Amino acid sequence: MDDLTDEELLDIMEAEFYHKISLTRNEALYLDDSCSIMIEVDSDVRPPLTMRGIAPSAGIAVPYEFIEKIGHAVLFTTDPKNEGKDAVITLSTSDLLAMREVSQSYVKIGEEPVGYNLKRKIAKCLHETTYKQSLTDKVADKLLQGISTEL
Repeated sequence: MDDLTDEELLDIMEAEFYHKISLTRNEALYLDDSCSIMIEVDSDVRPPLTMRGIAPSAGIAVPYEFIEKIGHAVLFTTDPKNEGKDAVITLSTSDLLAMREVSQSYVKIGEEPVGYNLKRKIAKCLHETTYKQSLTDKVADKLLQGISTEL
């Protein structure tokens, strides 16, 4: 790691913090419907406000940048010129954690299991590396079982 340039280190850090995710039209619309913009308040005492009330059963207040990313996905996926293609957007780990909060696995739009699909995509971005490592660790543990390490 000591031989890496500053630019290479930045690329590694960004890869850990930013994730590309593809969204279908229904996923983008569902997320857009589930989020409200967070309004920062110049006070240490008052929590951030939202433009609309958040229903206790769903919804989350998110920063404008997140609303903008989802808005771009909505525009892309609803544009007839894009012929039903998915939108690919780049999200931070914080964005993905917000998405996780509103994505309910049982939600279906038409026949598309929107909630389930979002949960899988989010989990893949956030946990795939550690999940694969845990599987590798289990295989290694099984292979080492019964082998004496004493000299």
